[in-house]
Amino acid sequence: SSGIHLDHSFNCSVSGNNASNNSGDGINLHYSPNCSIFDNDANNNGILGIGLMNCSKSSVFSNNANNNEWDGIAIDQSHNCSVYGNNASHNGGDGIELGYSSNCSISGNNVTYNGWGIRAWGSGNKIFHNNFIGNTVQAVVDTFVNIWDDGYPSGGNYWSDYEERYPDAEEIDGSGIWNTPYVINENNQDNYPIVPEFSTLTSMLLILTMLTVAIAIYKRRLFCCS
Repeated sequence: SSGIHLDHSFNCSVSGNNASNNSGDGINLHYSPNCSIFDNDANNNGILGIGLMNCSKSSVFSNNANNNEWDGIAIDQSHNCSVYGNNASHNGGDGIELGYSSNCSISGNNVTYNGWGIRAWGSGNKIFHNNFIGNTVQAVVDTFVNIWDDGYPSGGNYWSDYEERYPDAEEIDGSGIWNTPYVINENNQDNYPIVPEFSTLTSMLLILTMLTVAIAIYKRRLFCCS
């Protein structure tokens, strides 16, 4: 069973919970758009840490989704979502999984020591400013085109195997961005990989900015509906 399960719930917030050590998922939302899932622990679950299905325009941020049997965070058939500032570590399957979920923003996450770092299929999304560290396979994608960087000088992602794969790469003008793209497949590459890893301070500033926006939107919903 799941720790928290919501079905056909709209404009909801799930925050501040310990949804760990369940036989099923830690947090599971179905057909629940415009929801925010933040500041939760979803660890050591029998299936997923956090799973969203048919939950478009939702946000998943500042959560811990570690040591789950399958995926840390799974977004399926959910479009225009934001996944940022999460820790997804030591999961048996994917750190972050995107299935048939397009126009999502995946940023500022620590995705470490999973079976697959990030896996995207049937999806076109923007994935940048994440740390992909020590995953058995860093990224798995199909033929869909994803955007893996935020341009120059903002940069792309940190890949822990970058220097091993591209030993002749050089840093661009002391920017922390390197001049050889990190290639995932023929349709997907990070044009501006970051070395060293994306800083915690910068990640926190990004998270705080996005959190401020999320709170403002939430207050507006309360005001409009009161």
